[in-house]
This record gives sequence, C-alpha cells and structure tokens, in this order.
Amino acid sequence: MLSSYSDNELVSLIKNDSHAAFNTIYERYGKPLYLFICSKLEPGEISKDVLQELFVSLWEKDARWCYRNH
Repeated sequence: MLSSYSDNELVSLIKNDSHAAFNTIYERYGKPLYLFICSKLEPGEISKDVLQELFVSLWEKDARWCYRNH
C-alpha cells in the first residue's frame, strides 16, 4: 500500500507512529541490510539479531525524538 511512497515520506509517517510505514521500510531494506550484515558477520541468528536490533533502534529512536519535541 505504501510501497510507492518515498523514504522521506515513510519517515514522516513513522514519526506519527505509522506501523504500516515502518513495515514498508522493513520490506524495502530488510533483505539488503541482512545480506550486508551477513557479508560482515556470518549468516544465521547473530545476523538476524543485528538486523532486528537495527530496526528496533530505528523505531525507538524515532519515538524518543517525538517525545523530546513535544
């Protein structure tokens, strides 16, 4: 649904707590980022954990930014 949105538009939506926008970013960048992480580490659970932490940090950082600016 949001796949035609630009990254900037998606980030703006994420700032407004849009799970759909977050999921679109994950769908867009999850696999390429996972492959990059695997090229630096090794495929498997560690690489999956790093990817998960990356996206958790994106969501939490954005949430902290929103709370600081209100």
